[in-house]
Amino acid sequence: MSDHVEILSETLVFPTGADPYSDEDTYRDLRKFTAEVTFRGPRRENGQGGWAVMNLGDNHQLSRAGKWAWPERFQQHQYRWDTRDEALVMARRHVGDLTVNGRTWDEWQTYFAERADAPADA
Repeated sequence: MSDHVEILSETLVFPTGADPYSDEDTYRDLRKFTAEVTFRGPRRENGQGGWAVMNLGDNHQLSRAGKWAWPERFQQHQYRWDTRDEALVMARRHVGDLTVNGRTWDEWQTYFAERADAPADA
């Protein structure tokens, strides 16, 4: 009998203050602002494999320099980490930078709160 290998292959990181458990509509919107740390296979000399930080909304990937983009195959080494812990640090640091229609999660929350507080047109 052999020992099984188990890898926690995916971790979702939500922006600070976001509650993915609140309701289905919030969760559906929140996914666009979510970073996913995911195992991409064994590291290879060409830069593939390792751990990636991806945006669930657009499939952007986070570079080691902290920029969200769509890397070409030859750039993948710039978008991979050797360990899950390294990738999680970067995901937590940059998840708040993700935007949808030009606004971050926090900016959208402020926008909706201001609209809710505004008097209705007469």
